[in-house]
Amino acid sequence: MYKKLFWLWIIIAVWLTGCTGGAVVYVPTPLPPDYSPTRYTHSSGVFSLTVPRHWNVYEQASPTLATATFSVPNSSQPILTVAAINLGQMLDEGQMRQLMFDYQTRIRPDRAYYTESDRQAMPDGSWRMTGLRNIARGLPQQVNTFIQTINTYVIVMEITVPADSSLAGQLQSIINTFSLNGGASLEPTPFETFSAVTSANLEILHVADWVTPEWVFFITGEVANHGGIPVFDVPVRVSLETLDGGFVAGALDKVMGHGIEAGGFAPFALRFGEGQPPAAARYVVTVGGEDWDPTATRTLIGDESLMWTNDISYNEAGHMLISGTITNTGDHTVRDIIAIAT
Repeated sequence: MYKKLFWLWIIIAVWLTGCTGGAVVYVPTPLPPDYSPTRYTHSSGVFSLTVPRHWNVYEQASPTLATATFSVPNSSQPILTVAAINLGQMLDEGQMRQLMFDYQTRIRPDRAYYTESDRQAMPDGSWRMTGLRNIARGLPQQVNTFIQTINTYVIVMEITVPADSSLAGQLQSIINTFSLNGGASLEPTPFETFSAVTSANLEILHVADWVTPEWVFFITGEVANHGGIPVFDVPVRVSLETLDGGFVAGALDKVMGHGIEAGGFAPFALRFGEGQPPAAARYVVTVGGEDWDPTATRTLIGDESLMWTNDISYNEAGHMLISGTITNTGDHTVRDIIAIAT
């Protein structure tokens, strides 16, 4: 019913062999894709809402947190995230206002590049906060955040408002179908639990762009792995675009290191040797791709078997040099060692 954010294409080939004797073969007309809405229920059973059945969904499920993030097919941009926790207590009006202030200033995952522009009480008792998410060198994204309490539960719903007005209206209708299921429950937890909400297993962090004295243009950052298993040879693509989204130039590489442990991160750096093209007004960073298999496995050896020392020195040009010695304390031979300094 739902496709995960990371999927594999499965191709089924059906061979029809011809019959001798002039037989007539009737081929049925293929049924059109089913885009009808369906009732989605989180795997924990805590909440439900009605969404198109062909949308992608990414879930987080723990004893204290339930989240679901949705995106449309063939898109890497999440457009709707729903998260629920159980505070274990009812809130009065003053506590609710403090909770919203804390969420916007201390807890929301994108707070470093988010700016609130408006806050409004809604007829259903929820609050809507409108703001802009300022992605590095990209166009600001409008974000509508809804916070409401139902008994001891706090629900946060976030819409990344699309340019397509029809899709924007559809999203508004979807959040109105939300319901909390009384038969399921989450363990009581502090409000800060919302800081653990992610919209995908892999997240791009700390993106920056800079130019060397030789006018080489770099885009650097980190990829964090929020999933439960390591991922290997993670591809990163950067597209330089005009202000209206036209393609100017691109670069493709992998994160530094062989893989990213569960809960870990790895840096990346993509280089444009000719500098920043004059027509490039923004860039888009993408992780993954159709040809990449995030389920591929490999043995990754780290600090459980490797010990190292390091020293820092500077040459006459002021360049920093990091050198050291690596010792293998494990039982296996280690090959292709990569040292990463961040």
